[in-house]
Formats: sequence, C-alpha cells, structure tokens
Amino acid sequence: MSIEDRLKENAAEILEDLELLVGYSHSGLPMKINPAFIKDKRDIDGLIFNKFCINNLATYAYSLAKEVKGKIGIVLKPCDTRSVIQLLSEELFDRDKIKLIVVGCSGIMDYKKIQKQLKGQKIIFSKAEGDNLKIKTIDK
Repeated sequence: MSIEDRLKENAAEILEDLELLVGYSHSGLPMKINPAFIKDKRDIDGLIFNKFCINNLATYAYSLAKEVKGKIGIVLKPCDTRSVIQLLSEELFDRDKIKLIVVGCSGIMDYKKIQKQLKGQKIIFSKAEGDNLKIKTIDK
C-alpha cells in the first residue's frame, strides 16, 4: 500500500470526528500542489502526497483554529511538525482542536533547482516515481 493510499485510509477513518481536513491536492500546473480543504468523505479521493508537497500546512493551524468551531485535521510532513509544536508552545491554539496526520516523507523536490537546471524552459508535464522525476518541456 502506498503512502498516499494509507493517507486516504487514515483520513477516511478520522474525518467523521473533524469539521475540516487540510491536506494536499493536484493543481493544474506541473510540479505544483494546492492545499485541499476537505469536509466531505467523497473528497478524500482528491488527497495526494508526493515529492511535490512542499508547503507546510501547519501554517493553517493558527488561523483555522480561530475560524472553525470543531476539530481540524492537518496533513504534515515530519519536518513540519516542529511548526505545530512551536504554535502550541506559544499557546496560539488549543491542542485538542487539532488532529495531526503525519505522513512519512523521503524528501521533497526543489522546484527552483529544477527550473534552474532546465534554464527556464516551460514544464508541461511532471511525474515523480520514487527517486526519479519525469519532466516534459515544450521543447523536449
């Protein structure tokens, strides 16, 4: 079972206890990922996790904890958990309000380094497979 499949399985198990789940979803752009704000179990299939999930979703914990009345679930990479610990230590939100889903991560792709290596060519397709990255540009 892939990390992404386990994420979806765990999200489905806890979603009924949450008012909102913040995770990652595809965007229309290669190598770019959007945050996903999930309230309904049907939307869990849109959750993803791969080497392009570079954003730290812990940044949503503070603002959402004030706006959302119920519990919030947040998908985090292990390195992002430090942000939540810092927010908790500063008492910026109640720990009981947040449910963390920490996903195993073997590293992320650095979009800026890839762009630099491609000398600014426009990327039209990308796919991460393990430690390999497949990229198509307009030129090749």
